[in-house]
Amino acid sequence: MLSYINNRKWLALFTCIFFMLIAYPLSMAKQLKQNTTTCLDPEISLLALVQSEIIKPNYLIDQTSASIVRAPGNPAIHFLAAELQGFKLDGIGEIGLWAIWQQSSHSAIISPINQFAHAYSQIDHREDMDASLNFYSPGAKQAWVCVYQKLQR
Repeated sequence: MLSYINNRKWLALFTCIFFMLIAYPLSMAKQLKQNTTTCLDPEISLLALVQSEIIKPNYLIDQTSASIVRAPGNPAIHFLAAELQGFKLDGIGEIGLWAIWQQSSHSAIISPINQFAHAYSQIDHREDMDASLNFYSPGAKQAWVCVYQKLQR
């Protein structure tokens, strides 16, 4: 009976070690690969529009850090993330996140998603946009992570 208990302990220990050393790093590498493949550089015209119409005066979007990610399952929604620069924004990681809902080829609704985007945008969250869009919406967190990874390089 004692050898059976010891064998189960060794099996449990081996399973934990296998998960920590092999399975978990492989799953993290897969997630990282998914994040890097979805990151796109936004068009300059989109950044100029957001800068001129959305961002408060005296604040800037860092164009070198900006990334855009398409929402999985909804091709009309994209998430734009970029580091903000301006008064009292002197560190790394002040990343604004906006949802862009493209209604047609010539019109789109832009709405702030996270606290930095709300604080430094001239507009409030749009009621006519899907109210369920937030930092944890599919694609939103990936856009934020894309910018964070660019800033770490």
